[in-house]
Amino acid sequence: MRKKALLVLITVMILSSLLILPIVEAAVPGPTQTIAKIWQEVIVPVFSFQWATNHSDETFGAFMRFIIWIIFFTLLNAIGRAIPALTAHHKHVNIITGLLSILMVIFIPIDLLLAIAEMYSTVGAVIMLAVPIVGLFYLIHLSGTWGWSPRARAVFNIAMILFLMAVLNIVTLAVEGGL
Repeated sequence: MRKKALLVLITVMILSSLLILPIVEAAVPGPTQTIAKIWQEVIVPVFSFQWATNHSDETFGAFMRFIIWIIFFTLLNAIGRAIPALTAHHKHVNIITGLLSILMVIFIPIDLLLAIAEMYSTVGAVIMLAVPIVGLFYLIHLSGTWGWSPRARAVFNIAMILFLMAVLNIVTLAVEGGL
């Protein structure tokens, strides 16, 4: 175990030093330019979700199919592994749940996939907006237990309410397209 950890540490150190050190490039195209081209044309567009900004329903539908396939596979796999008769047959459970998940996802129309994506984005936006609001109200509630004077507590509560109003104003502006 110790040798494996040491090997991982050495590998990480070598790779990080290769990324940090400046690279001298020759006039002839070599591996560094090939790696840079792969980085710029494949890795960056995929992980920065540039493919999702081209407003293609088919591209986004394929992404949603993959996400929903992962959800179906995870749920079916957990159910399959929970059945006592199948606990010894993990490979079979994986194959069967993978195939069932593929069959479930293939026949979902793109319009339904886009509706599911809109629903999840709405739920995510509401959660991202609700967490700071609930947190600020919780801070206002807790400020009574900190032993502050009534004047300091009032100033803190007013500051938190003004901050909350500023956050809601920024969100309203962003929703209306002002940002």
